[in-house]
Amino acid sequence: MQNDQLQNEYEWRKARNKPDNITLDAGTAHPNLSIFGDQKCFKHEVQPQNVPPNPERFDSTVCVLGSEGFSSDKHYWEVDVTSSTDWDLGVARKSIQRKGKISLSPKEGFWALGLSGRDYWAKTDPWTRVMVQKKPKKIGVYVSYPEGRVTFFNVTDMSVLFTFNDCSFLEDVYPFFKNSHKETTMRVCSIKEED
Repeated sequence: MQNDQLQNEYEWRKARNKPDNITLDAGTAHPNLSIFGDQKCFKHEVQPQNVPPNPERFDSTVCVLGSEGFSSDKHYWEVDVTSSTDWDLGVARKSIQRKGKISLSPKEGFWALGLSGRDYWAKTDPWTRVMVQKKPKKIGVYVSYPEGRVTFFNVTDMSVLFTFNDCSFLEDVYPFFKNSHKETTMRVCSIKEED
C-alpha cells in the first residue's frame, strides 16, 4: 500500500507541473450555471439563464462538462471549491444521461467526489465516505486513461482523498463539474496562481 501511495504522489507531483488547460463547455451547462472568466468559472445563479435548449445540456442537475474529452494519456487539473458547500467533481463518459435526474456512479459513467454540507463522499455504489484531515480549498483531479484510474487530491495538504481503480472508461471522458450551492462560484485554476 505504502508503495502505491508513493507512486501515486510522485505521479501527481509530476502531473501538477504540466496541468491541462481545462475550459468549460457552456453548451452543456445547466441553465442556472453562468460560465465566465475565460470559460473557467461557473456560478450557480438563482434564476435560470436564457440559453438555447440542446441535447448536450444538463436540464435538471446543475452540472457542466469540460470542453475537451480524453481518450488516452494522463491528465490533471485543479478546482477552487472554497465558496461552495455542495459540489461534485470528476470525469464523465461522453454518453452519460443529461436529461432528468442523474445518478453519479461509475455504472452510470461518472467517477466523482463531492462535498455535501460537511461530509465528503466518493460517488461509488453505494457512496463511500471520505475522511478529510484539512478542509480543501482546491481539489486536484488526476486521470490516467490507460490505467483506468481517477485520483482526487486535497491540494491544501497534498493528501490523496480517494482513488477509483479499474474504471471502465470505454470511450472519451470529460471533466465534470457540479455546483448545487446557489450564488456560489467555482473555478478551474491555472496552477501558475499562488495557492
